Amino acid sequence: MLSAEVFAGHVRDALAHLYDRPYLRSHPLGSLLGGTRPVSEEELRRLLLNAVESLRPPEPCPPSSPAWRGYRYLDLRYVKGATPEQTARELQISVRQAQRERDRALDDVTSLLWERYANLEDRGLPAMRPRPQRGGDASTSVAEATAGAATAQAVEDELFKIGSLPSTEPVSLAEAMQDALDIVARLAEHRGARVDAVFPRNLPFVRVHRLVLRQVLIDLLESAIESQTHALIRVTADVLTWAVSLEISVPRADSGGAAAPPETDARLAATRKLIELQGGKLTVEKGGDVSFRTTVWLPLKRARTLLVIDDNPDVAFLFSRLLRDQDYRIIQASTGPAALRLAREARPNVITLDVLMPSQDGWDLLRTLESDPDTRQIPVIVCSVIPERSLALSLGVAGFLNKPVTREALLGALHSCDPTQGPS
Repeated sequence: MLSAEVFAGHVRDALAHLYDRPYLRSHPLGSLLGGTRPVSEEELRRLLLNAVESLRPPEPCPPSSPAWRGYRYLDLRYVKGATPEQTARELQISVRQAQRERDRALDDVTSLLWERYANLEDRGLPAMRPRPQRGGDASTSVAEATAGAATAQAVEDELFKIGSLPSTEPVSLAEAMQDALDIVARLAEHRGARVDAVFPRNLPFVRVHRLVLRQVLIDLLESAIESQTHALIRVTADVLTWAVSLEISVPRADSGGAAAPPETDARLAATRKLIELQGGKLTVEKGGDVSFRTTVWLPLKRARTLLVIDDNPDVAFLFSRLLRDQDYRIIQASTGPAALRLAREARPNVITLDVLMPSQDGWDLLRTLESDPDTRQIPVIVCSVIPERSLALSLGVAGFLNKPVTREALLGALHSCDPTQGPS
């Protein structure tokens, strides 16, 4: 049965990708609102825009009235692509108050789309409508679900920020594992767990940020320790052509004792996100002859790095989805100074540059990048809502992308940049 929180999360996610055609094409909200067959991405976008437009106050209401805030927030943030800070400034309210206006407006939009979903059910679809809690009503349930979706988005933002840290130097897996074992030692002792780690000699360094790797290992060891009491945890590593394969397993005992806590799955989901952002992979297995088994692949070769210079954080999220199956790490800077610092420190293979940023004009930043000896060899792709391809190419950039950016256009622009021209 579809929960209210899941439905509200789908609405928020679809609004955040309003102009990402491939993403909307397969979005679950299209199936929920489509009846016997999913609606197209254009129809889904139209439904979302109409839901936002329905919040517009009637004409007699003056534009300065607080009644306009919810509608204006959604219009600025999702339709026009402003950042949360820009939206708050435009509404002349604090960021905290703007977030409250956002939550109320999203509650209204979700309720409206939920009504369409309920009407489709009444025409014979399976009963999946979220039920309000006892003592409450549907609007209260949707409001709580929207707040839950907001919390989930905050967690996603934090994971992206940590997981995108650049792997600027190779890291010893053996040393990182020892650090992690030291941190979980007290927990292992309390649960009666024992760790047997066997690594091959001359284990090569991996290309993962040191802090991210340690956190991933801590999370995996904690999950293994909690999989059963008195766990015997076996840690082995194998060297592949492109990665180090690390396996952590716990054979099933006859009497495992207390079950693993419910937060284990959430922890492992976050861990998988972190390692994927570093260019690695993670699988988890439970059941059969093991209480817990995970295999993580840590890249040996540094993935190509894309620096996204854009004041809208959703752009980096979009690019990470569009390039999910490509050998790219994505880092983002939202201001000119941060962009210059990352360009010099992370030495990205390619840069995408939004020329319309309130803090610093993108054209000025482009000149700075081209005049700096540390960054002048990095290919720059201008990315803008204004069709200025001829101007951008006349300034010597490697490519131009119109917003909203499609997967095909992004891949084409990146492939046109000769990787031998970027930093090693």
